[in-house]
Amino acid sequence: MKLFLAFSLIMLTSFTSIAHEYFFGFAELSYNSTDQVIEGTLMLSTHDLEEWFQIKKLPVKELEDHVSDEKLIQQMASTLFSEFKIKNNGTSLKLQLIGYEVLPNGMTNFYFHSNKTEKPQKLDFTFDLMMNELPKQQNKITYLDKQKSYTAVFVSTKKQSSIIIE
Repeated sequence: MKLFLAFSLIMLTSFTSIAHEYFFGFAELSYNSTDQVIEGTLMLSTHDLEEWFQIKKLPVKELEDHVSDEKLIQQMASTLFSEFKIKNNGTSLKLQLIGYEVLPNGMTNFYFHSNKTEKPQKLDFTFDLMMNELPKQQNKITYLDKQKSYTAVFVSTKKQSSIIIE
């Protein structure tokens, strides 16, 4: 009986302490030469993002409930783009949120584009999204250019990085 109780206690505590220790965010970007803008997608864990928005004092409970709330979407965009920034050839880009979708796999995609800009040769990024509140947050950018892809990785000790496009 003692063995059963000990086993039960161990199993119970292992299930109640299940939580991910690391958090991940991804961005994928490319240059649209027709419109002369950088287009991108931010891919973030829905659960972590909802909690982070609440920490930032945004009234977000379930992201899928707010897809038509333009005022809140603008607040979310402002919050996201205060911690995700791009400079093209030394010039800061203004990022505009096009929309977002909550996916069944637990991720949320935010679609955006920049103001008009020349084709990048060097992109400078700040991608410290959620890192102040979640110190183990790790972010990664992939920039796609024709047949080549470039990546940059961001952690709490490295919140800025550059990509030189060859």
